[in-house]
Amino acid sequence: MTVADEIEVKFRIDEAEMAKIHFFFVNKQPLVVFHEISKQDSYYYDVQDMRIRTESSTALSRVEPKASWPVESDGVKRYITLKERWTVDGFEINRETEFDYNLDTQLLLNRLFPTMQETFCKRKTGEAHDYRGLHVEMFHIEAHEDGKDPISLGMWCEVEATIAPHSDAEAVKIAQTEIFSLLGKLGVSVDRIEKKGYRTMYQESK
Repeated sequence: MTVADEIEVKFRIDEAEMAKIHFFFVNKQPLVVFHEISKQDSYYYDVQDMRIRTESSTALSRVEPKASWPVESDGVKRYITLKERWTVDGFEINRETEFDYNLDTQLLLNRLFPTMQETFCKRKTGEAHDYRGLHVEMFHIEAHEDGKDPISLGMWCEVEATIAPHSDAEAVKIAQTEIFSLLGKLGVSVDRIEKKGYRTMYQESK
């Protein structure tokens, strides 16, 4: 089990900006390892703040030509996240408690929540970078609920800092400053930060 506070912002991007941000990272760090990612998050009736994530990640190191890049697959991982969420100055802060999802946890959930059923699902496909203590993901996202057809929510970039749970205000402020600094380097103005959650966007797009 792991517990951490994640401070996160997100903003909408397009293909051109995604390419620009991608090359910012690989040019800043010539030997950088980044990841191609696919994540599916399922949320359930009965446990509103619980997410079951199925995630695959393939590591790529920047060696030319692209065809010769070493590839290392992390395989498919599944884990459960319990979330507490709040917002400070436009920054989303999540306290996340994570457990491996395996047969034992599945049996426990079935016993505790016999009527549990998926009510909302979102899938992200894109790439991830780690840069000076920050985690950055760029992806296309689609979402659906109750067995309905998926709806595209467009392309997004998320920038995230992780700090110890129950950190003081100074630690939060330092993380926010680091995120603002990176946004400045990427040419992203603060007014582009999106405060709505993906589920709210989904509801508004139906």
